[in-house]
Amino acid sequence: MSSRGAPIAGLQVAIGVAVGVALGFLVGESQRRKLAEQSEVIKQKKIEARNESIPEASDASLPAPPPSPSVESSPRSDHMIVSRMLNKSWGEKKAKSRAVRSNLARRGSLGSATKLAALTTGNTKYILAMVGLPARGKSYIVKMVTRYLRWTGIKSEIFNVGNYRRKMDMAGVGADFFDQGNKAAQAQREQLAQAVQDDMYNWLNAQDDLAVAFFDATNTTKARRAAIIERARSEPNAFLFFVESICDDPAILERNYSMKLQNNDYKDRDPVAALEDFKERVRKYESVYEDITDDEDGGKISYIKLINVGQKVVTRRCSGYIPSQVAFHLMNVHISPRRIWLSRHAESVDQVRGLLGGDSAVSTANGEKYTEELARFIEKKLLQMRLEKASAGTEEYKGDQLVVMLGTQSIHDTTVRALKKKYGDSNEQVTFIHNSILNELRGGELDKMSHAQIKKKYPEIWEARLKDKLHFRYPGAGGESYVDLIQRVKPVIVELERQRRSVLVVSHLAVQRCICAYFSGLPIQEIPFMEMPIHVVTELSMEPHGTTKVLERLAESTTQVCEAGKLARGDSMSWI
Repeated sequence: MSSRGAPIAGLQVAIGVAVGVALGFLVGESQRRKLAEQSEVIKQKKIEARNESIPEASDASLPAPPPSPSVESSPRSDHMIVSRMLNKSWGEKKAKSRAVRSNLARRGSLGSATKLAALTTGNTKYILAMVGLPARGKSYIVKMVTRYLRWTGIKSEIFNVGNYRRKMDMAGVGADFFDQGNKAAQAQREQLAQAVQDDMYNWLNAQDDLAVAFFDATNTTKARRAAIIERARSEPNAFLFFVESICDDPAILERNYSMKLQNNDYKDRDPVAALEDFKERVRKYESVYEDITDDEDGGKISYIKLINVGQKVVTRRCSGYIPSQVAFHLMNVHISPRRIWLSRHAESVDQVRGLLGGDSAVSTANGEKYTEELARFIEKKLLQMRLEKASAGTEEYKGDQLVVMLGTQSIHDTTVRALKKKYGDSNEQVTFIHNSILNELRGGELDKMSHAQIKKKYPEIWEARLKDKLHFRYPGAGGESYVDLIQRVKPVIVELERQRRSVLVVSHLAVQRCICAYFSGLPIQEIPFMEMPIHVVTELSMEPHGTTKVLERLAESTTQVCEAGKLARGDSMSWI
């Protein structure tokens, strides 16, 4: 092309782009007008529905409902048009996704992010192999990452060589068993490693979608890692990467050593003798330990180095969805003592009337009592955390400080009103953070309708949600499913993992379920059915071997007299 032709071609491209943008704008405006017209018809239908009789709560303490808008009755034809439109839209959506849902039923539930990961990674099977001396937090890291991946719908399984050894009647072996000079023991250890890898690859190859296997062992020498690399290379579609946990912090090591004495190798043994034996085992490994270096596997090795449980993280050749997700998650790891408290919002008037969504700031008498009790509960807990800080004797302890995370809905602010009165909007000890990420699962065009109205007017939608509560997405603009909500809540999970201060999360039921399921290690399929009673605080304590959960009721509720409570005799409680 000549020098004169280039500017002309550029001008043609610019004109083409401008025309395309203009046409796109016109088409977009037409679509927006059409959607606005449809939305107006649906809005008219919802006003009509609100004017119908809704079973009232019998609690005399409830404030009177606001007067319904004065609107003339819509013609019957509009009523039928809206009903047909919603049901037709849902029917078309259901028909288009029937094959997809059938495939999901065969393969197991996958979240949208998981489907994207499977799309970008193909049939790749991931192996994460741990590296590190004993008591360096390897199993803690594995459990934490597994919990995160399972929560997002990715199949994950742990294969721990120490557990296999103990199951083979070799629990309680002495430090000599781990001496590299003990050839018989070394042969046994190699056989164990091979057997565990056999089971690991058998499990991986049995999965017909994205899966991650964790090979939890010391793998402290280059020779052992070379053997692991060679085995992975012989497997089709396998991607291997290592996570090395390095720890030289005396305080962390002392705590880790004491916890190691609780496993089956040292159970019921004299603590002093057991600790000395374990330290000797560590010295055996230290004598042959080799850090991961970049020249392993011909310079192609992929790894993440985690130093002193999150103080420093180094990554190499960890591109791709799964390795980058693991690396990002590990950047937020810490073991600082703190608490997480989960609280549903105070009981609201809309809630006891069984309305979906809404944004009522008015709480019931029991709801008002709960706000006061919640403030007293938090005050008591923070005092306990201050006492823990005094006994810990370290200025780095921040568990006695509090971050209150809540949504932007009015009832969320009502719930912490007494807490704000006690501590102020924000100060050095208590900080309040509002974020719409923590708002309730969005009901789309069905928002502010009662459960009874939805069941009566849209039985197909009602039944569809009962059949697949995890993937069901409310029809209409903004409607969400639990899978959508899990993706929305992900940044909150990262923040909760990162925070060294204690945290109180105030939100609606669906969000509470997602957060509690993550820390409890529940599979994604169980999230929509978790019981999270109202006016009950769930306290989560993160421990090296899992999360402990304690529930404490602070006030009664009027759920038993609300519309949803009456419908519970049928099937509404599994629908909510």
